[in-house]
Amino acid sequence: MRKAMDRWFLSRLLLTTALSLPLMTASGAGVHADIVTVQGADGANGADGVNPGDPGLPGDDGESVAADAGNTLPNTDPLNKATATGGNGGAGGASFPSDPTSPQTIVSGNGGEGGAATALAATSVASGPAEAHAAAIGGNGGAAFAQFAVILGGPVPGNGGEATATSSATNSGASPSGGDVVATSSATGGMGGDAETENVSGALFTGTGGDAKATSDASSGGSGNASAAATAIGGGSASSGGDATFAGAGGSATATASATTLGGGAATAKATATAGEPGFARYGPIGEEGSANATSNAEADFGGVTAKSMIVASSPPPSDIIVSGPASASASASVTALPDEADATALIGDASDVANALLGPRDVIFGTSVLRASGGFDVPQGSGAYSASSTFDLAYRGDLLLGLIDAEFDDGFQSMEFTITANGVEILDSTFRRLAVAESFFHDDVLDLGSYSGPVDLAFGYTLVADGPGGFGFDFAVGGAVPQAPTWAMMLIGFAGLGFAGFKTSGAARRAV
Repeated sequence: MRKAMDRWFLSRLLLTTALSLPLMTASGAGVHADIVTVQGADGANGADGVNPGDPGLPGDDGESVAADAGNTLPNTDPLNKATATGGNGGAGGASFPSDPTSPQTIVSGNGGEGGAATALAATSVASGPAEAHAAAIGGNGGAAFAQFAVILGGPVPGNGGEATATSSATNSGASPSGGDVVATSSATGGMGGDAETENVSGALFTGTGGDAKATSDASSGGSGNASAAATAIGGGSASSGGDATFAGAGGSATATASATTLGGGAATAKATATAGEPGFARYGPIGEEGSANATSNAEADFGGVTAKSMIVASSPPPSDIIVSGPASASASASVTALPDEADATALIGDASDVANALLGPRDVIFGTSVLRASGGFDVPQGSGAYSASSTFDLAYRGDLLLGLIDAEFDDGFQSMEFTITANGVEILDSTFRRLAVAESFFHDDVLDLGSYSGPVDLAFGYTLVADGPGGFGFDFAVGGAVPQAPTWAMMLIGFAGLGFAGFKTSGAARRAV
């Protein structure tokens, strides 16, 4: 179902923007690129003990590296790509015990730390397309090895290296020509080292996975679209096949994507974060879960209208339920301010009630949005609760309409509360306890939000309770009838923002449907 929702979000996005993510190559006509790739050296393995009583020597740390392509100054190459991979830590050497049958204080060498990786790609042009791609992979921690001994305080494997990837692509709009702007980043933390043993018992550990942080920023000052994508995957901790008694934690993941357009294009941002798998020890508990946090910001400014969307999705595992598997979070947003008729018609599609309400000859759509947020972890027992909210602030005289075009839920639906407030006054509070009712409500439905004669502050919120990984995605439009010319001019002054922030503990429902 998770993959189906991702395909749903992409299909809605393509309908509204006809946006693609082409990868330009240096061989293309008239295209220049600054492509930087750096590979860190692996640490040397520690030497084994040779004579009885000799300790094993520690493995060397993997090399930390940084790759830097392009810069933020104007008129850089239109394509810049940076890739950095940290070196792997060396394995610790095995000790040579003097008496294999008694406890030893001479132990094997620790594993080396995985090298950190940092990748930075930046592109800035006056006009035309711009792309920046950054990828960082942390090095794996070195293994620790003990053999033919009963040990007191065993060797420690190396931790996985951290990974940081940052991309920035900007078209300043100095000339009216278009061109899409694309920024992507991918960060993967290194895996923690394993505790490899043979005929050994004692206090052995598995290494901790490396944290991952990915940040992407795309800005189009021309008529083109802007797309930002950030993916972060925390490093896993090893699942020891030996006699480890303590398991390392999985690495945390943080992804942030921001997109802005100023000339009528669509702004699209998607951030995905997945924490590393916690370690497993044969004689001990599973390691601690890492957290996953994803944030997407999209803003479109055009024709006096500003449309904003912010989504925050996070999945730290709740402490009061049993969970297994890594935490994950995904946040996707696409907004268009004053979309043209073709784009609005494509998004609304066969939602005939929404089309009749918002696509008439005197109707205007101030903004459209495609939003999706999810947080996940396996929940063998109990259930998880997630919530999100969005807001509109605008100045408008007349009846304001919300067109709910379509929606899709993840598996495990138990209940959902949906609320709307206007200028601090609650105008809707509905709780759905059947999935079919909720799906019907968010599909091709039009809500009259009331008549206004000045500034209005709208807030939408929902709380979803699910018995597994949970999420919700929907697309909608906000609009109304075109007033007389003087009122229309006033209306264009104040449209600002929709924000979408999510995933926290649920509140109590008030009215059941």
